[in-house]
Amino acid sequence: MEAVPVRAQPAAMAVNAQSYDALIAALYRGSMQRPPWQDFLPLLRKHCQAMVVSLVLRPPSPGDQGLILNSVMPGTGTPDPGGGDQDWQVTAYHERFFAMDPFVHLPPGKVFSLQELVDPEELTRSKYYQAYLKPAGVFHILGADLHLPEGMEARLRLSRAPRAKPFDSSCRSLCQRLLPHLDQALQLHLRLRTVQSERDLYGQAMERLALGSILLDEQGRVVSSNEPASRLLAQGEILRLDDGQLKCTTAKHQQVFEELFQRAVQSQRSPAPAMVEAMHLPRNGTSDLGIVIRPVPNHQGAEGTSGPVVAVLISDSPQGVPESSPQVLRQLFDLSPAEARLALLLAQGLTLSEAAQQLFLSQHTLRSQLKSIFAKTGVKRQAALVQLILKSIAMTA
Repeated sequence: MEAVPVRAQPAAMAVNAQSYDALIAALYRGSMQRPPWQDFLPLLRKHCQAMVVSLVLRPPSPGDQGLILNSVMPGTGTPDPGGGDQDWQVTAYHERFFAMDPFVHLPPGKVFSLQELVDPEELTRSKYYQAYLKPAGVFHILGADLHLPEGMEARLRLSRAPRAKPFDSSCRSLCQRLLPHLDQALQLHLRLRTVQSERDLYGQAMERLALGSILLDEQGRVVSSNEPASRLLAQGEILRLDDGQLKCTTAKHQQVFEELFQRAVQSQRSPAPAMVEAMHLPRNGTSDLGIVIRPVPNHQGAEGTSGPVVAVLISDSPQGVPESSPQVLRQLFDLSPAEARLALLLAQGLTLSEAAQQLFLSQHTLRSQLKSIFAKTGVKRQAALVQLILKSIAMTA
């Protein structure tokens, strides 16, 4: 077998308690990082003196390059950014060689070496070795698979060059000890990703409805705010930030707000049904702001944290209705393009005469379209049509 000119790695040293704690901390911290595990993978690579450590979160498949995170030893001809599609021959692996890889579908939760599964001489004769492992400078591989909820599989792989010694028992033992923690960290990552996706989805819907949202902690400090709320705070006309705290710009309204806020905080701590408070803030030359103050659901075990306690929801829609997609309205109610445009204008508060002027059509034509809209939606009055559209999912699209 031809040797690849890569410097040999010494055998891995047994990890001490301090180093093991650092590995565990990086492992759990990695579930929240972007990209994930950017600290953990290099640490594990150094402890095991590996040339490459890879974490496969989504295996490649036809039409999908998957998601493979890598940490590559400096000096092997590739950078060490902690992941990316161009690292360590990953592109070729995605496109051609994954189907040939014999080191897949391992029994979950147990560490194996490639040589345990494939005879070394047979491996060196294989197309997989000749076409992929050899050009990449890899021969020794240590790995484990994990089966996670919702059908996800994760694969941990550590690789060394042909001239290096095989992975010894200390590295194997370390990986085996880490597997239960990796399983938990991966599940945390999945849960955080799901929560973030749901939050983004609901946040986008609230922004479409021009509904401002501000989350406050127990001291009234702003934890987060969405785009409509941030715009209001930046204007500073009615609401403002004062050293990170949400304040009304007038003393009169600030006193009312503080009373409602304190009641919401007390309600958040109480097992009784949540109390929802409301107030309005007048504005010069435009519609008033409507504010709802309600406690954030108190999850068991969250006591003593500094997370959000109270939600402030702000209605700031001077035109009454957010813009929506005519295409969505067409699909929901089987309307024609012209009917969908008319329905949206009516929902935004325009009269039939005003809609005719904006669409450059006669009122006679619009009355005909409106009659067709009534037939398709099952309503008989224009007010009922507006109410139907405002309550439909089209307003969030």
